[in-house]
Amino acid sequence: MTSFKRDYRTDYDLTDPELSARWDEITADLHQGCPVARSETGEGYWVVNGYKEVLRCAKDWKTFSSADGFMVNRPEGMPYFPPAEIDPPLQRALRAVLEPFLRPKALAVFEPVIRRHANQLIDSFITKGEVELVSEFANPLPQFVFSSAVAGMDVAEMPYLLNAFSFVGPEAERALNFQRGMVRIEKYLRLR
Repeated sequence: MTSFKRDYRTDYDLTDPELSARWDEITADLHQGCPVARSETGEGYWVVNGYKEVLRCAKDWKTFSSADGFMVNRPEGMPYFPPAEIDPPLQRALRAVLEPFLRPKALAVFEPVIRRHANQLIDSFITKGEVELVSEFANPLPQFVFSSAVAGMDVAEMPYLLNAFSFVGPEAERALNFQRGMVRIEKYLRLR
């Protein structure tokens, strides 16, 4: 085991500056020596490294429950996000309702418009020779796909929707910001 200020195998802390500074080393150490670790920092959470381990944990929902959410140190009053933050049998029932819409055949309908928009995004930065991938491509593409292609919304309204739905900010204010955002989203959808 490499020498760190804390034992990340038993005392993992997402807020520790050392984790950010030595991310690759710490992650490699965990992957090799303790691919499934439990942290009791804050409310406690699992730290899982490796495909096989993630798959195993995902299948063992009784041990690795999602019902308490995936947000570390979730602010009081912050709602949960189904289907990701629920366990069977409710998760299976919700998945059965959503699955027909997420099958490859159902999604293939959107492929031409997704490709067209992906190409438009690429065209907007290709001459620069560089891209800030998240802000210029990875965020706008799914936002467009959901808002325009799937939900039939005006893409020009996406900045408003993102702002309304945002729950970032000081931790103590996140739940309230999220609740306010949900009210704004509901008003927006009722107008459409």
